Amino acid sequence: MNVIVVGGGKVGYYLAETLLEHGHKPFVIETDKEICRKIANNLDIPVINGDGTTLVVRPSGTEPKIKVYVLASGTDSADCQRKVEQYTAWAETLRHWAD
Repeated sequence: MNVIVVGGGKVGYYLAETLLEHGHKPFVIETDKEICRKIANNLDIPVINGDGTTLVVRPSGTEPKIKVYVLASGTDSADCQRKVEQYTAWAETLRHWAD
């Protein structure tokens, strides 16, 4: 199963590693370049350096079918609602991948 994990910190890294160990295909989106390098080097999986709420998706018909989208980004409670709304809107652009 293809899974997008937004956030490559402790939780996101562990989640991606565990998904990989169980035969899934995680894709990580992370804003910190050093963390991106660490994940890419250690796990050998696709890592995108960017903000998961503003990443532009341009369907070409060759994208993997995404089944799960996980927010593993540390946010405070005041910022959490805004992030959830942004991720929800962004996830709508991924809807065609789930079919």
